[in-house]
Amino acid sequence: MTKINSSPNTLAKLIYLIILIFCFSICLLSFFIYNTSSNLVTLRAEKETLNISHQVAEQLNDFIIRDISILKSISQMIQTATNINDAIVEQLKVLNQFEHIFIVNDNGRIANIGPYKFNKIGLNIKNTSYIKYVMKEKKPFVSTPQEGFWGYKAIVIAIPIFLDVGSGKWEFSGVICGTLKLENMFKPLNEFKAENYGFALIMDANGNILNNLEKKFSSVHKFRDLDNDSSNIKNTEKYIINNKSGISHFFMKNIEYIVGFKKMEIQNWSVLVSLPVNEVLIDVYQLRRNTFILTSIFLLISIIFTVIIQNRAQKLHLLVSQALISLRNLQTKLVSSSKMSALGEMAGGVAHEINTPLGVITLRASQIKRVLDKEPINIDTIKNYIDIIEKVAQQIAKIVLGLRSFSRSGDQDKFILTSLRSIFDNTFILCSERLIQREVKLIDELNDNNLSINCRSVQISQVLLNLINNACDAIMNQNDKWIKIFVDQTESVIKINVMNSGEKISKDIQDKIMQPFFTTKDIGQGTGLGLSISKGIIESHGGKLYLDTLSKHTVFIIEIPKK
Repeated sequence: MTKINSSPNTLAKLIYLIILIFCFSICLLSFFIYNTSSNLVTLRAEKETLNISHQVAEQLNDFIIRDISILKSISQMIQTATNINDAIVEQLKVLNQFEHIFIVNDNGRIANIGPYKFNKIGLNIKNTSYIKYVMKEKKPFVSTPQEGFWGYKAIVIAIPIFLDVGSGKWEFSGVICGTLKLENMFKPLNEFKAENYGFALIMDANGNILNNLEKKFSSVHKFRDLDNDSSNIKNTEKYIINNKSGISHFFMKNIEYIVGFKKMEIQNWSVLVSLPVNEVLIDVYQLRRNTFILTSIFLLISIIFTVIIQNRAQKLHLLVSQALISLRNLQTKLVSSSKMSALGEMAGGVAHEINTPLGVITLRASQIKRVLDKEPINIDTIKNYIDIIEKVAQQIAKIVLGLRSFSRSGDQDKFILTSLRSIFDNTFILCSERLIQREVKLIDELNDNNLSINCRSVQISQVLLNLINNACDAIMNQNDKWIKIFVDQTESVIKINVMNSGEKISKDIQDKIMQPFFTTKDIGQGTGLGLSISKGIIESHGGKLYLDTLSKHTVFIIEIPKK
């Protein structure tokens, strides 16, 4: 070992400086990791809140449109009913979404009501907004939230009633109305709970909150009332009112919130889903806190070592050398841990998606061994198997790259015009052995070999392979086992249909089959990631992957735009 010529103080200062620089480097690295992780997690949370708000808005729109159709049907049924009150009561037994249904005659007075409230018969409500509109315009109307004679806050759906007076003529005779209790409509929103402090709400065009929030917000009636001292929250309210959809940030009680919102088409209500940033980033904060503690420990150790080496320069030289090596190893582990944490979410999906190609490599390797054991050795066959192994290995690399791009919502591979015939052939090579072993017949009905799509062929092949494997597992216990691949096309899209001999999937499974981690296979047989990853791949192509619910057999459809 080289002898140190520096004085103890000089060496102590040098080592102290080195350790300070090292700690500062760790701080910079941790800041970079923290900043990058914070941005990625925040973007994902923003996307989730926006998606949830869109889903809820669409559900409420569909809910109201459906109820309008129901009231129209009841208005037609009333024309032939002998006892209208009894007819309304019977409908309410089935249609529990309506709290009350009542009929208003052409003079604006209540003629019938269910459930029975005879003290309201004859009540004049012609000056209400919904009766005024329908009597004037003779069109359906959905009111704003109000508390009428029924005694609870609700919206009213009002439908004009027309009677056949003969000779093909219809005469306006009144209005049928149904009340939708806000408490029941917004029950799923009131029960919404995201993280510890997230909440969801419905806001009208004036900033009024329509659903009931938690007890701590019981006195809040407008969005801006969530924090009267925050000017930022007022600007957010204005932004939401003036836009149909989007994402915003606001501060409430000195806590930053993410809010995703979507405006409904019928009522101009805005559905808001909000999450506190500090709850979203709790894991990132923990990483920052641990890094700070670790860095502080390093700094403290460096100071202690610096004091000690003033009197023990030679020994300290060795100790510092060892400490630097340990610290470098620890730094490498920290970087590696951060990288693995970022990749952890995709590890299960990658393992699931590359399992079949790895099986092909193993199979071909075994076949090469068998060829080598025979005399004479068939070089062409070995070359062929090696070519297949090389292609499958390249496919695995591209699958990993494709999954990485999907997880980042980024497109790394170029889209190339590729024939469907080549995609089908490459896919069938991977699954043919498994299908043969399970006695499953593969029916290829691609008639146009010149048909091409602009795509990442490896990813389309991977989705197709996943659907075939799922189909093979689903029909494993059937007597007549077959999988049929056929293609339909319109002016704008190409549809690749993957049908199997199994019966159509039940309704309760249809609604969940595309969700991540949902699987119908036995424990240990599937991760539930295959279809969700495949759906993401097809959507990155601008297309759709969905289940054909009308077919008597199980059919998944890959829909890809031609341009």
